Amino acid sequence: MFRLRSQIYALVILKVKNCDRGHKSIKNYLNQLDRFFIMISNASFT
Repeated sequence: MFRLRSQIYALVILKVKNCDRGHKSIKNYLNQLDRFFIMISNASFT
């Protein structure tokens, strides 16, 4: 689970670097990803 997560983070960071957008939007995107992974892990444990 966490390995997959870090792989996705690496992909996201690569994409973001290619887009070269603002730092704020990057943080927002990573926060959304965090919520997504929390949702998934909660679903898989219950």
